[in-house]
Amino acid sequence: MPLLNRSLLTVRPRRPFLDWYLSQDDAEDVTLEDLREEPTGYLLSEYELEEDRDAVLQHFWDLVFEHELMAWVDNEKAWPRERTFPMFRDWFDVELSSLVIDIVDAPLLSDEG
Repeated sequence: MPLLNRSLLTVRPRRPFLDWYLSQDDAEDVTLEDLREEPTGYLLSEYELEEDRDAVLQHFWDLVFEHELMAWVDNEKAWPRERTFPMFRDWFDVELSSLVIDIVDAPLLSDEG
């Protein structure tokens, strides 16, 4: 089983994300449990040392934040304008793992070709 040269970030929305989403005109009726039921996983750059963990998260947090917003509201004008790393940490529970093992006997594919 190959060890991938990636880390895994798992993201689950928290109450501030739900409150923002429900404030949108066309929001569906969802609960926090609905939003957290199936978290999103992101493959990020690998890190080996614990002190490198925050640097990896600092590098990718804004892309992840935008992806999470886009998953629920595709109108970028409705997104919070001033997004910060502390806001990201307030809006999402994040879990970062440095150990990613591929146990599937098939090549990794990307929808980008």
